[in-house]
Amino acid sequence: HWLRSAGVIVGCTALAIGVAALLPKKYTSTAVLNIQGAYFQIPLVSDLVGGSDVMEHRSLRESILRMSLNDEFLEALGRKHGKFKYASEAPEHGLELESFADSILYYDMGGNNYHVSAVGKTPQEAFEINSAVIERMVDELLSVRSGKLNRAKEALQSKLDALRIELARSTRQQTGSDGSPSVA
Repeated sequence: HWLRSAGVIVGCTALAIGVAALLPKKYTSTAVLNIQGAYFQIPLVSDLVGGSDVMEHRSLRESILRMSLNDEFLEALGRKHGKFKYASEAPEHGLELESFADSILYYDMGGNNYHVSAVGKTPQEAFEINSAVIERMVDELLSVRSGKLNRAKEALQSKLDALRIELARSTRQQTGSDGSPSVA
């Protein structure tokens, strides 16, 4: 009786190995993206204003990473790596794009780290897709930070200009219109 059980086990194992050999191979490339907690704090301004909300920064990072993997980017990356059989206009293409998007994974590992991974038919393809995804995420983070710094610069410049005007007006009032000191 045990001989029959052993034969069934060996047969099932052989079947499983045969099926596994027929399945397409998939490879995963993984990386860790570290985004410092103070990345979105603006120097000098944060010193003057005080601390910032950690959850607000985490939400901002999540939003930026999600925004960086938009359909336009995924479409171009998928086309570059031959991930789509159907034309963009075909109804089936939406499922292909969704499937490709699902092959790219990122999640918060806690702290400042994000796990980022991508699946490909070869190790090289997985690496190239993951590298492109990380590059896109970093570009998006840099763009947002640059925008924040430029807006802070413009706000500070505007305040500085207003203070110069106020100082000039105050100086004119103290010296009088003929340049001589006024007496109150």
